[in-house]
Amino acid sequence: MFSKIGDNIYLSTDSTGIMLFKNDKVVSIPNGDFFKKMKVYAVVENRGGLMVVTKDDGLFFYSKDTIYEIGDKKTKDIFKNSDLYSAITLPDDNICISTIKNGIIILNQIGEIEEIFNKETGVQHQTCWNTFFDKQGNLWLMLDKGITKIEYNSPFSTYNENAEIEGTIMSISRFNNDLYVATSVGLYRSRNIQTPFGDKLKFVLFPEIKSQCWDLLQINDVILIATSSGVYSIDKKNVITNYNKDVVYTLEKSTYYSNLLFVGKEDGFSVVNFNKKWNEKNIEGISSQVRSIYEESENNMWLGTYKDGAINLTYQIDENFEITNSVSKKYSYDEGLMGHEVDVFTYNNDIVFSTDEGLMKKQSKNGNVIFSPDTTFDSSFSNKKRITFRLMEDYFHNVWVYSPIIGLIN
Repeated sequence: MFSKIGDNIYLSTDSTGIMLFKNDKVVSIPNGDFFKKMKVYAVVENRGGLMVVTKDDGLFFYSKDTIYEIGDKKTKDIFKNSDLYSAITLPDDNICISTIKNGIIILNQIGEIEEIFNKETGVQHQTCWNTFFDKQGNLWLMLDKGITKIEYNSPFSTYNENAEIEGTIMSISRFNNDLYVATSVGLYRSRNIQTPFGDKLKFVLFPEIKSQCWDLLQINDVILIATSSGVYSIDKKNVITNYNKDVVYTLEKSTYYSNLLFVGKEDGFSVVNFNKKWNEKNIEGISSQVRSIYEESENNMWLGTYKDGAINLTYQIDENFEITNSVSKKYSYDEGLMGHEVDVFTYNNDIVFSTDEGLMKKQSKNGNVIFSPDTTFDSSFSNKKRITFRLMEDYFHNVWVYSPIIGLIN
């Protein structure tokens, strides 16, 4: 082993332990012979001393007056099962350990495991011989077969078939410290599984909910799931309840009435007074497939439909929190709302209509509602060259859009 740290070059042999190459001579370091008969593969600077990587004996902290093995029993077992091989120090002072059997392990300065990147998280091969950190913040892995680039500074992680998630993901929500994922094949919940190579985040399919799941919503200490076989709830004790048998695409909680819930269906729209019990009322006059809901103001909302444009619904709420005097009106091509499939979203507290011909906004003219292309983001989002399916504003007022260019793969 040869490792260069600053102006110092460290080396080791089975017979001498760790030594220092200095002034063209190999000299002993205090207690370096502790590592005799160990296969030392790498050393990196660590808290004024060294972190020593060994093949069979684990990971050690070394200073001139202190030597100890790093980690609790669980961590030590992961190190030994992983077969440690090489190490580098990253710009954030974390340490990246390459392994023969477990990809790479990211440690903080005291040797706690921060992250493990291996085949289960998307690395091509479990054996990593070396790593390199480039100026763009990417961590490159030299593998037994191929190379892998990790965007180390990115806040995102990818969970796909490696995490045993199948189907198209429609909605994600965190509830009761678990991550719930609604997909085209059913509902998944995250589970932390212990393995010899560290904890693994795994997603488990609910056997009780066997149909396609479309939307998730937390309300009244439960999580609601909109599915093709009705609305289900799961409480904090994992009790599952089914409330109806309709095909339900979207769920939205009222901003103005704490117990009111709006439900978009295959063939209509309903309002639920959900206070421990499910009291549902279908709204007459709406038979379209409702895919999105936006409560623009108290007693006034917009519904996005699959084939019939947008619907404006006005109503009143009586003393029993039931909707009365509802009036609905459809808006489509005649009013300038281009495209049959329409979804309603918000940006900066303004309503945005996404259509299969681009983004549009509504305006009032001579007492009538009309629609025009919305160029807030860029003209390409409103010139019929993009189909905008999803739009979401995050907490930092960034807007995330799924909008492929027509005729191209984006």
